[in-house]
Amino acid sequence: MKSFKFKNGTYTGQAKSKNLPHGKGKLDVKKIINKRTYSIVKTKFYSGNWVKGKMHGKGELRIGELDAIDHLEIYSGNWKNNFLEGRGQYINGNLETKYLGHFEKNKRNGKGIVFDMHYSKIDPQLNKCIGNWKNGSLEGEATYIDPLFEHQDCVVVEKLFKKLKGKEKIEKKLGMTSAEDLYDLNVYLNKHGTIKGFEPNNGEKGEIYAEGKGVFKSGMRAGLHINKIFYYDI
Repeated sequence: MKSFKFKNGTYTGQAKSKNLPHGKGKLDVKKIINKRTYSIVKTKFYSGNWVKGKMHGKGELRIGELDAIDHLEIYSGNWKNNFLEGRGQYINGNLETKYLGHFEKNKRNGKGIVFDMHYSKIDPQLNKCIGNWKNGSLEGEATYIDPLFEHQDCVVVEKLFKKLKGKEKIEKKLGMTSAEDLYDLNVYLNKHGTIKGFEPNNGEKGEIYAEGKGVFKSGMRAGLHINKIFYYDI
C-alpha cells in the first residue's frame, strides 16, 4: 500500500515504481475554480483497478462539485486505458437519468437502457428507453415509455387520432385504449396544454403513459413511431 500526491490530488493504494498506480487504489482530486464572487471546488474521485497509471478493470468515477449532489456524475463498470469500456452505468449530473449498457471510450455504444428517474410518481422503472446506441446517440429500433406524455406533444396525438378514427382494425393493431379516449385526450391537451388532470371516460384512475416504438437515426426519430396509451393504477 502506497500513498503519494499528484497535481491537485492524492492516490492511495497499490503501485509500481515511479509512483504509477497499479492494482487496486483510490485517486482523490480537488480543483478550486475562482469565480468573481465565490469559489467552486471541483472534485474527481476514482476507486477501482489500475494498470500502469491508467484506470483499467472494474471501477467507479465520481465527478462533481463539493457538497453539490445535483452536479454529480457517476461512471461505474469496466474500464480500459482510462475509458469506460464494455458494460457499465452512467448517472447524469442531476441524478435524474441512468444509463445501463455498453460503452466504447465513455460513449454509449451497443445495447442499453436509459431510465428517467424523476418523472413518475409511481415507478421509475416505467420511464425508460430500450434500444441500441452508436457514438452516444440512439440508432435503430427502440422502445420508450414516457409518463404524462413528457416527451410527446399534441401533434403526436393528433396524428394518431386521424389514423384511428373510424378504423377499428387499426385501433386494435396499435393497442390504443379507444379512439374515443384518444379524442378526449387530444381535446384536453389542446385546451390545457398538459396531460395532468386528464381522466378517461371509462373511469380508469392512475398515471397515464405512452409507450412508443420506432426507428432512430443519430438520436432523432425517423419515420412513423407507433404509440399506445396505458394506465398504471395508483
